[in-house]
Amino acid sequence: MSEPAKYSFLPYLRKGLTTFLTTQDNGSPVTARSSVTIKLNIQGNKEGNAFVDKDVELYSPAEVVGINPNAVLRAEPHDGSSDFLANYLPFIEFYEEDFPWAYNPFAPSGSDPDKKLRPWVTLAVLEAKEFKHITIPSPAMGVIEIQDPSASLPHPEQLWAWAHVHANHDFNQAQISNSIQSLDELLQTSPNKAVSRILCPRKLEKDTSYYAFLIPAYEHGRRAGLGISLDLNNHKSLTPSWDETDTTTLDIEFPIYYEWYFKTSEHGDFESLVEEIKPVVLEGDSMGFQKVDIQEPGDSEFYAITEPLDSPTVDLGGVLRTLDYEPSEDESWSVENIASGTYLELLREKLNYAYEIQKNRPNEDPIISPPLYGRWHAKKGKISADAEDDWFTRVNLDPRFRIFASAGAEVVKKNQEAFMALCWLQIDKVNEANKILRQLKLAERATVSTYERCFANQSDDNIVLLSTSLHDLILNQGLTVHAKIDESHIPNGIMSGAFRKLIRQNGSFANALGTSSLAFTADNLISNINNQVVIVANDYAAPSGAYYLSTSVQNTFNQTWLTAQPGRNNFYLTNPSLNFYQPGTGSLHTLVAHNFMTASVNTVDNLTMSYANPGQGTTLDLSGSATAIIAQLDPTLTIQTIASGTVRRVNNLGQPVLIISLNEIMATPKIELPMSGYLYDYSPDLLIPGINSIPQNSVSTLGIDQRYVEAYMLGLNHEMMRELLWRGYPTDQRGTVFSRFWSSPVSSFAEVSESDKARVIKNIHQWGDTTGLGGNFPANGSNPDSLIILVVRAELIKKYPNAFIYAHKAEFELDEQSEPDLTKKRKLSQQSEAVKLPIFITQMADLAFFGFNITPNAAKGNLSAALGDLEPGWFFVFKEMTGEINFGLDVGLDDPPFGNEYESWNDVDWVSIQEDFINTETNVSVDSLGQPNYVQQIIWGRNASEMAFITYRQPTMVAYHSINLIP
Repeated sequence: MSEPAKYSFLPYLRKGLTTFLTTQDNGSPVTARSSVTIKLNIQGNKEGNAFVDKDVELYSPAEVVGINPNAVLRAEPHDGSSDFLANYLPFIEFYEEDFPWAYNPFAPSGSDPDKKLRPWVTLAVLEAKEFKHITIPSPAMGVIEIQDPSASLPHPEQLWAWAHVHANHDFNQAQISNSIQSLDELLQTSPNKAVSRILCPRKLEKDTSYYAFLIPAYEHGRRAGLGISLDLNNHKSLTPSWDETDTTTLDIEFPIYYEWYFKTSEHGDFESLVEEIKPVVLEGDSMGFQKVDIQEPGDSEFYAITEPLDSPTVDLGGVLRTLDYEPSEDESWSVENIASGTYLELLREKLNYAYEIQKNRPNEDPIISPPLYGRWHAKKGKISADAEDDWFTRVNLDPRFRIFASAGAEVVKKNQEAFMALCWLQIDKVNEANKILRQLKLAERATVSTYERCFANQSDDNIVLLSTSLHDLILNQGLTVHAKIDESHIPNGIMSGAFRKLIRQNGSFANALGTSSLAFTADNLISNINNQVVIVANDYAAPSGAYYLSTSVQNTFNQTWLTAQPGRNNFYLTNPSLNFYQPGTGSLHTLVAHNFMTASVNTVDNLTMSYANPGQGTTLDLSGSATAIIAQLDPTLTIQTIASGTVRRVNNLGQPVLIISLNEIMATPKIELPMSGYLYDYSPDLLIPGINSIPQNSVSTLGIDQRYVEAYMLGLNHEMMRELLWRGYPTDQRGTVFSRFWSSPVSSFAEVSESDKARVIKNIHQWGDTTGLGGNFPANGSNPDSLIILVVRAELIKKYPNAFIYAHKAEFELDEQSEPDLTKKRKLSQQSEAVKLPIFITQMADLAFFGFNITPNAAKGNLSAALGDLEPGWFFVFKEMTGEINFGLDVGLDDPPFGNEYESWNDVDWVSIQEDFINTETNVSVDSLGQPNYVQQIIWGRNASEMAFITYRQPTMVAYHSINLIP
């Protein structure tokens, strides 16, 4: 593992000749320009060497009238920002590590570790009412007039405390001189390892506009920037630029080297906001249900029920429930064995009315009736009288879940245009594929007609004969048809185009067949040859005693004779009319002789080649071959093969899927939006009744009621299917468009992003016929009964939406016997697998929900040995995201601690600062008990590096144990 990054604060840095300055800034008279003595060794040829001392004057603030803006590396807060924390300190950084002290004419005062050195510039942060820009002749970039410098600027004698060097290296800061020397050596090889920084120690007000200015800290610099004549021998000019006793008008005018604007936030920092959050236990008797009156549903027929309701109201829960509520104890309506004359019986009849009308009177106009949610997914048109308590019956007959299903439908109606836009984006490729499939289907129907009329009804002979060109492509029992014919009694020549032309219908040869002397026709000729009813003639045999060419060739003009001929070195071919010329002989043939010899050998090979007797071979299964040809040339198969090669379909895993039909592809779009926010916008109390009663600045825990989640998601998908059908979208009515309720984590700490764990329901058409409502979460997802929801309502959520919130395993403090010490507080475990990240995060305004895969019992832990093994449980941790470095003090204390002594330097509060600016002479300290050695050595106001350490804002982390959140 790599070493963790470390950095150090050093109080100053001098480079070059300034390191030789010796006069300390202690108030003794000096000139404005400091000088150093340079010893020169002059070498001469005649007189020898001479040593000469020369005093060299250095530049001072009197020579500076402005700076290059590129010298500034960063200003915090950024120019124009409007959310800077009021308890933080603005600052400016410079690339040159010695920039704040480069023109200081003094040497550092004091000795280690009390060394101090004032910068030649300082940072002033002013409200608009405290200054104004003025226009006067000046070499500076601008001039401001400060109404009361003594009240609006830092303590001038303490400027040394607010300029330091930040080095990305671990130095021994107790030995400042050695550390500065080491830093100088480090910068020789790594010049980007450090920056210089100037802070403004002013206490800012919330929600206030400020202007920051880099101005000269010495009077000589102020006068030079204003273009005023200088008396360089006047020691008075080396005093701070706003601490003059001469109160002329010039004393309130300041040149500016750099400026920017910002505004403070009305909120506090992370630490102050997180400390306001208090753990709260949410219980069912205070929230979680709302009463719904079902006596008057808007239909007068419901007044006619003969069996009165057990209760005129039902308790409507929400997606979230308190942890002390068990869904199994819920007194739900019984939707099984519905008695006649009851409320549910009348509701069932109302929902089935459209189905019954369409079934019994199909020619009448359709009837509009209340929706049957999930009817297409369940493939049910009505609710049967003997229905079981499955999800379809429950969500349609139980008023509580119909409310959530209707909420889902209303969400779709309200956002239909946005949802459809997302769906159309996913259909381009499907439309292209459907266009191809429609063309192929037309081709199939046209080809099938020709195939059935002109080919499939032919005799076996004609089928085999007509498909000759395809015999090499058609398999029959492991061999091609061509190979089987080659092994049969049927000569290959029978399959040639010439023979088909010979036996063509109404041809002279075909007409001659079928006579008394020839008892076969063209239609059964191949069958008769195959069955050897018709015998194919053998090879030609010459009459007895005749001398025929093949014999002559074999006996004389053969390969042996040809190759034995001597070389013909004067061989050539002549026209027949010329006299024959007998060429001479030699060792080699001419090229013409060689070619003639090759042609002669080929001719001999062809003349002497033997051919198989066509009468030999096996009997071909002609019917089987014809059947194989008919089957494999069926257009319903061949066109589908073309479709598979043209249109590519894949499943949800990206694997190719075989096309088994030319019907248009029915696509189901996927909208991967979290639908919890839409439900909250529709009705916050449907998320959890009494949501507004969750205390401000509180953290608590809740559970999930999966039944309401499924009812809501079913309503969303049911209405979306209707919308897709209306818009002409190529889909059936059983798709699942929405499957996510919660937001997936968006930070790099997320355990899941695009996976089944982010889905809250499986595809609705896969919900079981007998599965009850609440049991249809994905198999690869998280069981909602095993989840715990951390609920945070606080200003922290709005100010720091990216706060890192996670679960951390607790562990016991151990006693001397290494046994758990239950008298001590539990602490964060150091095990590698002690952290659990949220599996979902959803935020609404100042309210955020974090889902953790931890059961409530596991989160609380067990402190009683009588109940089993001791378990420390889990903490929920709020951690500030580490980012850019910041400086400031705490806020929140009403009174400072006794003697201004804090538990740690990170706890020092502005309440101890009785002025508008931090005073290094204020008595502030920390309790050294239990502090590391390097912290015990830090003293308030000793040097700039220690003031930087004290005001540095470390990332905050607060942990709440689950026992304080779960009833």
